[in-house]
Amino acid sequence: MRLKINVPEMVRALAACGQVAKRAPVNLRGKVLIADDIVAATDLESALRFPLRESSGKLAPCVVDAPGALKLFRSLAKRKLWDAELSIRGEALRWSAGIASGTLPLAMPADDYPHRVGFPEAIHFGPEGIEAEPLARALRYVLPACSDDATRSNLNGCFVEAEAEAVSITATDGHRLHRAIVSATLGLLEGWRSAILPRLPLGDLARLLKGSGELDRVRILQDPETTRVYLCADNGAWQAWMRSIDGEYPNYRQVIKKKTAYSANIDALALTGALEAVLPQAPVWPSCKISADQTGAALRIEYAHADGVSCLSIVPTHVPDGWPAASFNAQYLKDAIGGAHECSIACTDALEAFLVTPRDPDAAEGALAVVMPTRP
Repeated sequence: MRLKINVPEMVRALAACGQVAKRAPVNLRGKVLIADDIVAATDLESALRFPLRESSGKLAPCVVDAPGALKLFRSLAKRKLWDAELSIRGEALRWSAGIASGTLPLAMPADDYPHRVGFPEAIHFGPEGIEAEPLARALRYVLPACSDDATRSNLNGCFVEAEAEAVSITATDGHRLHRAIVSATLGLLEGWRSAILPRLPLGDLARLLKGSGELDRVRILQDPETTRVYLCADNGAWQAWMRSIDGEYPNYRQVIKKKTAYSANIDALALTGALEAVLPQAPVWPSCKISADQTGAALRIEYAHADGVSCLSIVPTHVPDGWPAASFNAQYLKDAIGGAHECSIACTDALEAFLVTPRDPDAAEGALAVVMPTRP
């Protein structure tokens, strides 16, 4: 059995599946399955598979080391060898591209790899889906607020729930909260139960969607009999599943203030630049103090370092009288802005949460963040 492949397509498949393989248990770590004309990987809590759509022929199932295979095929692409042929010879995967040829050792018997990488025989996705680019923007904005504390598993992912003709995606680590909304069709939302989806597989999804110009929509299916959520690209480029996290998500709505005493529209690019200058100065705890200057026409950014307190930057803006001075984790505030050109910051006093709302055509739809001040 021989499989003729497009080398750049194989590189994309191995790079994506290799991210999943990194998280797998020790016996599966770093290993990907190549079977027929599909590349796939699983960490037993999620899985990803790539059909090689520009290939021809079939290959008997085999398991290879993802980093080694990726290095090989990237080297072929650099040499502008765009097509290759694969076959199994004994205990190795034999490859040939032009006048070049060689072998890759098999990492384990294919029969020992999880059968079908956890995918059922058939997945019946409906015709509805979520637009890919808005979903990608929402994930990029929300994911930084997920907790990585293993003792708080219910915060190790994003809370996904259906609203009126939309899907809301929320994440919090207890110190900050990010939320975004993605429009969706009513057919997609019918019967949808809220779910906590793990951050690492969602990160894989965000990378898949980044710059996916030819991909219009992502189809999604929640299995009512299991804790799995299945996703696929509407152009057939990939399929994935992830297991939702058990547990109850906190009532995040109670920390989103609907009424605040003060609000200011901020030049977000200037504020982001000031915060980026803070981060190298205080790598352990990047705290900064933000206050109004005496004229009320600018925000004053201060940070502490080994030599004392230094004024870092002035961000011109109109600040209402009485604006409270408060200290923040600079990275949290930068993530809350999310690369927007403009944003509004609303607050009541220096001890309560500050509400940050990016205002930019390219910002995630319905994006907002709640950031708690730190102790001065």
